[in-house]
Amino acid sequence: MARFGEIARIEARGKKVRVTLKSGTALDLDRFEASDFDDGVRVWDGRRGVVDLDSLRIRTIELLPTAGLGAVPHRLHGTVRTRQGDFTGFVQWDRQECVGTDELVGHTAEGALRLRFDTLRSIARQSRDSSRVTLDAPSRGVDYSIPFSLIASIAPPKVTLRSGEELHLERAGDLGEENAGMLIFVDGRQRPEYVPWTDVERVDLAPPPSGSEA
Repeated sequence: MARFGEIARIEARGKKVRVTLKSGTALDLDRFEASDFDDGVRVWDGRRGVVDLDSLRIRTIELLPTAGLGAVPHRLHGTVRTRQGDFTGFVQWDRQECVGTDELVGHTAEGALRLRFDTLRSIARQSRDSSRVTLDAPSRGVDYSIPFSLIASIAPPKVTLRSGEELHLERAGDLGEENAGMLIFVDGRQRPEYVPWTDVERVDLAPPPSGSEA
């Protein structure tokens, strides 16, 4: 696998596809094994509009430098520790996710969970079928989306997960002035009690009853 940003040229050569990287390295691939080249090519032409091309009509694809872009997500960079030693450099997770806005998708006892990679500090193997994920201190502009079933307590600006992990978040969104407050439905009362958010010091959330939906 190679990202298109690393490729300079793709050439059709019968049963092979020659891929030349920007480094000058050339690789001959079997185009009938698993070739994106033969899935078809679509070109957005400035004069003709959208043009779909059958791969059998294509001889060469030259990949030119990308036009100037605005703010783009940063590439994942870190250290991978293995029995063979430590390796530091750019990281690509599951052969696809490689920038901060990509998401780590998994399941906990409470259900599915999605976390952006730019909110993570580390991922460590815990057992054969589980991993321990440590969240990083949030940076400005990063939004957390955490199901309430995973939260043990909220004491603004700190949120504690059931795993024991603590997040210190900015007083914005649900923790900021935009929050109008809370309605508390007390057993035996017809009307809920209203508590302004500015009066809330701490909220402890009980785990959902066994067998109920999270």
